[in-house]
Amino acid sequence: MGAVGDLSLGKLLTMGYSWRGALTCFGGCVALPLLGSIVMLHRLVPNVHEHSETSGVSYSSKWRRLLSDLNAWLALLLLTGGGCIWALAGYLAVLLKQKFELSSGQSAMAASSLLAGTFLGLLFAGAVTLAKGRSMGRSLQLIQATLGFVAFAVLEVIVKPNLPVTVTCLLLAGAGCGPLLYLPYTAYCSVVPREERAFAMGVLDSVSQASTCLTRIYFGYLRIVAPQRAGDVMYTVSIAGLGIAVSATGWLYARLAKADPASRLARALAELTPDGSALSPETLEERVAVVKAAGKCWSVDAERAAKRAKAAAA
Repeated sequence: MGAVGDLSLGKLLTMGYSWRGALTCFGGCVALPLLGSIVMLHRLVPNVHEHSETSGVSYSSKWRRLLSDLNAWLALLLLTGGGCIWALAGYLAVLLKQKFELSSGQSAMAASSLLAGTFLGLLFAGAVTLAKGRSMGRSLQLIQATLGFVAFAVLEVIVKPNLPVTVTCLLLAGAGCGPLLYLPYTAYCSVVPREERAFAMGVLDSVSQASTCLTRIYFGYLRIVAPQRAGDVMYTVSIAGLGIAVSATGWLYARLAKADPASRLARALAELTPDGSALSPETLEERVAVVKAAGKCWSVDAERAAKRAKAAAA
């Protein structure tokens, strides 16, 4: 939505609209569908109040578990690092306008490449995960993130990049950063116990948003006290944040894969193959079913043996 907004506002400004007229036109286009959806929501959706189960775990226990979980710190680290990209996006149009002497509309359209890249990258990573599975999707996310980091670093290496090269690098950087802003964080929260999941998501998201706000304040302070070198510092901080996010994502995914019960079961069953070859998904499902059935039989036999022993003792 941010990329569409930047692109639309930039186009309206290049067409001769004042900034007030462009903002009013775009705001009206967004407000009308929003009001219509709210009206239709009350008419079509029944008024059902769902009451969630009250968690019996105290907040002190939740805090203690969250602070002692390394995966939670990795999730926070990648959210904080990725937040540097959002902080840069707020000043990107101004930086491009100053560096390439663009109009307000042209700079807004050029700056939309970063947010457009995040949308396209997230969409592509989600589609691959849906089609090829979780392992392939996570591997692709790391490849995307690495390529995005390299593309972003190219802007620092090139002494005098032109506008097309800058827009292309920003688009690739956004495509690499997009999946990291949501998917690893939700992957971690999916393994958190259900009664603590909302608490963990709220804490991690709130702290990362606060960090992003502080980064934006710092960037604004740089624009005031050192406008000439503020752009270079912003790019450097954003590159460092993206690098931290990529590293934290790789570490987090490795830990999640190692702790996944399905992965442990697959490795154990793979050792049962005579030739040591990998199991096909169909064979793996069959063996999992056999193991579950055997487990049920063993539990029934154990109960019967316990009852017989109790009866004999009586």
